[in-house]
Amino acid sequence: MAHFAKLNESNMVTQVVVISNAECFDQDGNESEAAGIAFCKSIYGTDTCWVQTSYSGRIRGKYAGPGDTYDEVNDVFVAPPPDLTPLPVEDVEPLPVEDDDSSQ
Repeated sequence: MAHFAKLNESNMVTQVVVISNAECFDQDGNESEAAGIAFCKSIYGTDTCWVQTSYSGRIRGKYAGPGDTYDEVNDVFVAPPPDLTPLPVEDVEPLPVEDDDSSQ
């Protein structure tokens, strides 16, 4: 099976599809990313943009997932930064404090 990531106009992955390896061979019988892209475009529209990804991460740095971005310069998929929004203070309950009378 071959995996292809659909990109939006900002190179963000919006979808990942799995296609048969048989769809990734050119007319000469050689494995070809271009053949796989042409197959995806024949199903999803010629105005779509596709890049091959590898489930094992052997190409382009990592397996692409929705929300990742494709870096064309370095030819890798980049995960979005983690959400570092802190929890509001009022949502955190204080820990109970126990009296320590062992010092007497």
